[in-house]
Amino acid sequence: TNFLAKGYGVIEKENNWFEVVTMIDVKNGEEFKAAAKESKYVYINIVADIDCGTEYVVVSTDKIILGNGYKFIAGGKTTKNYALGFQDGVKAVVNDLVLNGGGGIYVSGGSNVEVNNVTLKANYSTSSRHLFYVNNATLTVNSGIFEVLRTSSHYFTLQNNAKVFVKGGTFADMMSDYAPVNADAGTTLEISGGKFQVNVPNYKFDPTPYLAAGYTTQPVGDYLEVIAE
Repeated sequence: TNFLAKGYGVIEKENNWFEVVTMIDVKNGEEFKAAAKESKYVYINIVADIDCGTEYVVVSTDKIILGNGYKFIAGGKTTKNYALGFQDGVKAVVNDLVLNGGGGIYVSGGSNVEVNNVTLKANYSTSSRHLFYVNNATLTVNSGIFEVLRTSSHYFTLQNNAKVFVKGGTFADMMSDYAPVNADAGTTLEISGGKFQVNVPNYKFDPTPYLAAGYTTQPVGDYLEVIAE
């Protein structure tokens, strides 16, 4: 680490191996937006809370975002009401990030995005919004905590051959009075893991219609947990 050239960082791999990668540390909104457009950095390493206000921030080059548990505040009052957008064939991974500025995640145009240990609390200012909006793209949710804090919002909206794979995560505090899933014909939502809160009056996210082959649910407290049969 002491001898790294500028623009490089180290990630720890398995079995005590380390890999040198192109990386940039970002500590504010302007640095993050610049890094999101810069193709020479594969890794964006967030080293402080990021505040982009109500802005919708687009990641336009392939990226692995290391959130390190920091807060990312964005979205909530823009036209699309998203915090982060991945467009035009971008391949991206988002790790350990806390999105609590109001906006969700938008994936479109052939992009492929993976979400790991992300906390996403959607607190929309207007109706008919989305926690995850996937349009002609692929989203994989592996783990995290996902909450809708206002009514009139969808958890997942899928359009134009979108594919969404939910392999884990906790879906809680479901206040929306909209259907949790808004999916066009020809789209795919496949759930093979995760916990879904079902004790909410007047609204429940029942994952059963979207279960992958070989999976079922079991009640665990206030939740339905998806398990292998």
